[in-house]
Amino acid sequence: MVNEYLDAVNLVRNSTADVAIAGEIMLAATVRQFNNQLKLVGGIFNSTIVGIVCNKNKVNLCCALVNAINFLINEGIYKDLLQRYSFNYTNNAICSSRINLQGSTCASMCIPRNKQLCMKNLN
Repeated sequence: MVNEYLDAVNLVRNSTADVAIAGEIMLAATVRQFNNQLKLVGGIFNSTIVGIVCNKNKVNLCCALVNAINFLINEGIYKDLLQRYSFNYTNNAICSSRINLQGSTCASMCIPRNKQLCMKNLN
């Protein structure tokens, strides 16, 4: 995939293609990398669900990530960030962070403190 992305960028740089579409973060980095020979235009036209990958053998790290995300949600920081950048819970947010590991260790460490938070923020 990286080669396809760089190939697309190079086609724009040498005027073989007019535009290339990719993730905003990658495009912004590419514009800087090529000394502003390219221009990032337009706004976000689509969004996608993303996650965080964690080595399942590092249970403490995985659960710490889940708990940190849930802390942001429970304290209202997540909602404030969504509003600051013009997003909303209905279309763009998660209600709680979960982990897909099996077993009692993660189940006991990674339970959100307030299960009603999601419904409260969606209303």
